[in-house]
Amino acid sequence: MNRKLLFFNLLTAIFICCILFPTQSKADVIASKDTVTGTVIDKKKNPIPGAKVEIVGQPYSAFTDLDGRFNIKCEQGAKKVLVSYPKVKNVKKKISQDMTIQIGRSWKQVPERYQWFVGAGIGVGYIYGSDDHFSPDISVMVGRVRAIGWYIRTHYIKESTKMVSDGYYSYAEKGSSMGGTFGGMVRLGCPLHLLVGIGYESTSISNERGGGYLLEGGFLFRIKDNFGINLIANSGDSKITENYTSFSLGFNYFFNK
Repeated sequence: MNRKLLFFNLLTAIFICCILFPTQSKADVIASKDTVTGTVIDKKKNPIPGAKVEIVGQPYSAFTDLDGRFNIKCEQGAKKVLVSYPKVKNVKKKISQDMTIQIGRSWKQVPERYQWFVGAGIGVGYIYGSDDHFSPDISVMVGRVRAIGWYIRTHYIKESTKMVSDGYYSYAEKGSSMGGTFGGMVRLGCPLHLLVGIGYESTSISNERGGGYLLEGGFLFRIKDNFGINLIANSGDSKITENYTSFSLGFNYFFNK
């Protein structure tokens, strides 16, 4: 009798366990619900393998395959996915049927490492003193920046003049000016950078040569991942032509790798 009672109690316990703890696996439960599929690509529309795709608000995720594809089984009610990839800003996107998600470096982000850049500009210089006049200003620059950085810039003023007198007449002698600047730059919490520099200006007119200080400041704005524009003003004293001020608008190219 005791054996029959023990056997009955054992069957009862097994029955209760089956009710309270169903043997259906978690995978089977998920399989009976929603499936999210899609492709992750970069800005050039190439597939990105190894990107992590997560269901926002649920503990389900997957990594993209060699073709950038992903397939995630999740619970009903999922609304968004979160895509993450090394050195790239995370992207959230609303779930749709067989979605395509584009990710890539954003020009609004602070770069993960220092970037080299080059630039060229053209503007106008106003030389004032004994012979006030305007003259074209051509410049080139190179530098390296992350949140802060440095740059070297040279500019060339095509025509500088100096008024001279032979005792009877006054006339202008023509020459040219060239300046070099070393400066620092800092990102102002957005794609806009502040530039401040100091340098030297040299002017040559006829057989006379002179030089003096050069101060400049300006802004550089990243308008795309690899491109930017700058607006720079400088002022100096080359001794021969007295003082001058120039303004330059330039374009920059950033090397991401």
